[in-house]
Amino acid sequence: MDLKKFRRNISGNAFSCASSFLHHVRYSEFPTKKEAEGEKKYHDCLALRAILVFADHAALQCYQKCPECRGEAALCQERRDESWRFAWTCNSWKGRKCWSEAVGAAGVLSSLRVNSYFPFLHFVLLMTKDYRMENIYEEMEGAYGVNQKAVDSWKKTYQSALQCYVEEVDGTKVGDIAEVVAVDETAMCRDDSKISKPIGFKPKPRTIGSHKRNPLLKKVEPGRTQWKRVKKMRLKKATAKTCMKKSAKKTGQKKRTRYYKQKAGTQDDKRKSRWLWAAVECGSKSTGKKSHKLGNKRISMGLLPRAADAPDGKPRGTKSLTLVLRERVAKGSAIVADKWLATEAAAKKANLKVKGTVNHNKGFRNPVTGVHTNDVESEFARLKLFLRSKFGYVRSSNNTDVARKDEVLLLNVAEYVFYTNVGRDMASIMSAFRHAGGVSGKPIGL
Repeated sequence: MDLKKFRRNISGNAFSCASSFLHHVRYSEFPTKKEAEGEKKYHDCLALRAILVFADHAALQCYQKCPECRGEAALCQERRDESWRFAWTCNSWKGRKCWSEAVGAAGVLSSLRVNSYFPFLHFVLLMTKDYRMENIYEEMEGAYGVNQKAVDSWKKTYQSALQCYVEEVDGTKVGDIAEVVAVDETAMCRDDSKISKPIGFKPKPRTIGSHKRNPLLKKVEPGRTQWKRVKKMRLKKATAKTCMKKSAKKTGQKKRTRYYKQKAGTQDDKRKSRWLWAAVECGSKSTGKKSHKLGNKRISMGLLPRAADAPDGKPRGTKSLTLVLRERVAKGSAIVADKWLATEAAAKKANLKVKGTVNHNKGFRNPVTGVHTNDVESEFARLKLFLRSKFGYVRSSNNTDVARKDEVLLLNVAEYVFYTNVGRDMASIMSAFRHAGGVSGKPIGL
């Protein structure tokens, strides 16, 4: 097999889509070249191709010199029990080898067999392209005979590497001096709810009341918008439901809702859900706006503690939010948030400036200052759409173990954060593998 020709072929658009990967990496034909005297001979197989891809991106520990005698080291291929074995060996001593190490002995790939390298590489590509897990299970089973249990272990290995890179290299803090950061929380993974929205679900558009958006007007600054008032106001017809609300306000009765808003995030909240906290960079006047289209959006997400573990038993309390603000928002940032009182108090304790707030009971933006939290609200919508389209649900798993459920949810969120902050190209994924596995060394020099 001509290794140099194969490496040149995979350096192009081999990972742009699944069909290109199969064409350039799996089914491409490379005739065996005429080896010079003393040159290593390699037999073409899927394991060898996967090793070359990982080694070319320095995601696999490679050796060009022997660690013992500092002589020349090379990749050795041997046939054993209807499978190929690969190892790095020393070629400086004739007759006997002073050193030898199996391929993949260290790093992220150490938990995989060498014959599983190519299916795992195909699995990584499908994950970056947001294929549904059901389709990935079918593809791995039909093409390579890999069962669902093995694919689930690969998923954990893959997401753990991305999570490690986000926490240690990319960083969990967002914001900067004079940077506007939108913060908010959302309830995730309700265990008592059996209702899930379909993938193509689109809610009905909400009425804005006496305001109408002007698409010609641009944003005043990150976190604020401009609107113009409609001259004629349409009066809503009185119905039995609105009359009941008015009478309830007069008499002081509470609305007939399943959960009162005063109990949300407290010990009295009976919902079995987790609060996911997020901070999203909106930009500043000097740096301009930040968006997914421009590729400069940065987010930070984390789970708030459960009521049993939270300070004072309040996951959304002042103490709990103060800790998360100090951990995930940089000093000098100006935050915009809703009218949750604990958020403003926590921002003052964390020495962060509150640029403005908006009362979501009255509208999604402040009619006076124009402050809104649409950046973080849209990020929650993107996250939930990502989870539904890829895994078919927003909940973490059906496991009864609380720690296991939190682990699965954090791994899914970490994958989304990595795609947003770092990217989803193969070079970024391989850099995460290289960091998580502690691999140090240059690409293979065959």
